[in-house]
Amino acid sequence: MFTLPLPKYFYRVIKRVDLKTACTCPSCGATHSMRLEVGCRVYHYIFLPVYANHREVSVHCATCAKNFEPKYFPNIPKMLIAELNKTRYPWYYFIGRGICIILTVLFIISIVEHFIVSKNTLANSIESVSKGDVIVYELENGKKTTLYVTNEERDTMYVRLNSKVVHKDEVSEIDTPDNYVKEVTIFTKKKLREMADEGKVLDIYMSATALEFDKSLFEESDN
Repeated sequence: MFTLPLPKYFYRVIKRVDLKTACTCPSCGATHSMRLEVGCRVYHYIFLPVYANHREVSVHCATCAKNFEPKYFPNIPKMLIAELNKTRYPWYYFIGRGICIILTVLFIISIVEHFIVSKNTLANSIESVSKGDVIVYELENGKKTTLYVTNEERDTMYVRLNSKVVHKDEVSEIDTPDNYVKEVTIFTKKKLREMADEGKVLDIYMSATALEFDKSLFEESDN
């Protein structure tokens, strides 16, 4: 099973504020106006940012180029630190997530559209079912079999049952003239519609079986 690897991340500064009061660096000892920086982790796949988190405020010393936690500088107003901790992440750090959401929505829409088209196509096939058609349907046990339509009159169909069933194989394996019983059974389109609503009707088509049972269908089409 394919598993998407976890995204890597890089550190980015999303906001900078220059302090007006002088501070003493705990590392190099220099006293000067330092700068507050708001940084975060930006997770990405290749070069596409997916999301950002782990926002934190640090104090940057320009002399030694090091960053420190604000707790080492008691003269920095805590309200300023609290306000910087609310800094919003740039929207473009979430562009990868947005693309994933859009692709997911488009995928779902395509599936729904395919389902609707398939359902409408099947509904039309049921209404126009005629002599020579083969109806593929699912049994209660999950196996598949077919019916051969020998004739139809309005809502009534006269069909021959297939004596064979398949589980995972294609129905073409059993859709042969020898597998259909000789007795004709009455079947209604109403029942077929109910089966279709339950997802039991899988397909309706004219197969090569009609060449054996109803050659006249092809003779008429040739003329």
